[in-house]
Amino acid sequence: MFAPATAAAGAAPASHAELITAGATVIAGLVTAGVAILAYVLRHRDDLRTQSRKDQLERVNLQLRNLYGPIFVSAHAGDAAWRAFRSQHRPPVDTPYFDPADPPSEEEARVYRIWIQEVFSPINARLESTVFRNGDLLLEDEVHPCLLQACAHISAYKPIIRRWQEGDFTVHEAFPVFPTEDLLSYLRASYQSLKLRQKELLGELDRSRPGRLARLWKQITDAAQDAGPAGEP
Repeated sequence: MFAPATAAAGAAPASHAELITAGATVIAGLVTAGVAILAYVLRHRDDLRTQSRKDQLERVNLQLRNLYGPIFVSAHAGDAAWRAFRSQHRPPVDTPYFDPADPPSEEEARVYRIWIQEVFSPINARLESTVFRNGDLLLEDEVHPCLLQACAHISAYKPIIRRWQEGDFTVHEAFPVFPTEDLLSYLRASYQSLKLRQKELLGELDRSRPGRLARLWKQITDAAQDAGPAGEP
């Protein structure tokens, strides 16, 4: 006689509870992997945004430090010096110094030449040099007309000053005229716009500091652990 066939040792079918536990383990693993991928994508996106803001902030800082700040100061200094000069010599300030109907005396013309060479020319030279060296930092795609006019005026005065140095005082004024009001208005608006953008970028960077992302990562990983199979510690 033969003994009845029996199931091989260890080959007993898994119980319903074991199948549920195994399935839960697989699901938990998939959830954990999915959460990790999502966290990586979110972190990468956050890093790209942060770097973009840093790049923008660096350019704004350069625009303020190397271009708009210096020429704004130069333009204001030149305007203040001109007003001080005209308050002492042939006032008021809003009338032509070389008025054909009331021309200046030889002494007044001599004083004018001194102020041009010793005060206004150095200030204007710094303004012109700053614009030429940092034209790539301009806000606009093309140079603003008031900047072009200011630089043209500064350049036009150079041969006049050279003639003075050679003893020729027949010409005293350069054209085009210096666009004081338009230039100050443009520089004021540009400077304030850049300062506002600088403040906005600093605020955005402060809100996206690494600590915020670290807290988000902890929340995600905690949620993944909570999704583990029932009965796990």
